[in-house]
Amino acid sequence: MARIFAYIEHKGGVADDSAAELVAAAKKIDPAASPTAVVTGWGADLDAVCKSLTTSYAEVWKVANEALAYPNAELVRKALAKVVPHDSLVLVPHDHFGVDLAPGLSIQMNSTFVSDVVAIEGLDGPFLKVVRQEYGGQVSTHVRCEVSSGAVVNLRPGSFKPLETAPVNGTVIDKSADVGTLTSGRRYLNTVVAEAGDVVDDATIHWPPDREVMELGTIELTGPVANDAADQKHDIFDPIPRLPGIEPSGDPLLELRAAIYLMSGRRRRAA
Repeated sequence: MARIFAYIEHKGGVADDSAAELVAAAKKIDPAASPTAVVTGWGADLDAVCKSLTTSYAEVWKVANEALAYPNAELVRKALAKVVPHDSLVLVPHDHFGVDLAPGLSIQMNSTFVSDVVAIEGLDGPFLKVVRQEYGGQVSTHVRCEVSSGAVVNLRPGSFKPLETAPVNGTVIDKSADVGTLTSGRRYLNTVVAEAGDVVDDATIHWPPDREVMELGTIELTGPVANDAADQKHDIFDPIPRLPGIEPSGDPLLELRAAIYLMSGRRRRAA
């Protein structure tokens, strides 16, 4: 069984409520599991959070770095990728920060990524069985994820009831030295370049992690649009690039997803 880690969010020296929920989620994966908390940050607030977590986690890994004083998903990804074993299961809250953090972390760890999990049905050999909600909660899907090489899992807050157990006399372990220097240089628009023989019509097949990553540019937010409320009802997400010079692959899921997003947009406009 792979080791389970829980990334803990915190503010003002207080751990987020999801910290207790991640323990409950880990027990759904493996009732015998003793998850390890990983906390990043800087200063007295970080120390206070780590100490408070020792009542719920047997081990609390502290990653102190001045660059992490303010939450930055790019830097936290770099830190976790250096500290957490890449064949581990990493549990992350499915909130604004967690959604920014988790997908890129799974890429850096070359592991499976699962988002917006609302229930866990346990392990089935090398597979983790979970329940996800998609398209604004209109669809629930039962998913089997291959996790023998690790996984990063986004868990929806409020979906896992904290356990009523006796306090744990845990230990804080300082992992700060393993991280080294952290610098931020966010890249907004990258593409992974396929090589000969790469499968481009099946999203379940991973490419090797050494593929070239090409930087195409940046996306700049300059201000709110004039008719924000109206545009929110009109705009939809389209997984198919409909721009000159950019063509979709032969993956059959693209057309299916595009059709469902279109249906969702029509319902939103009619509401």
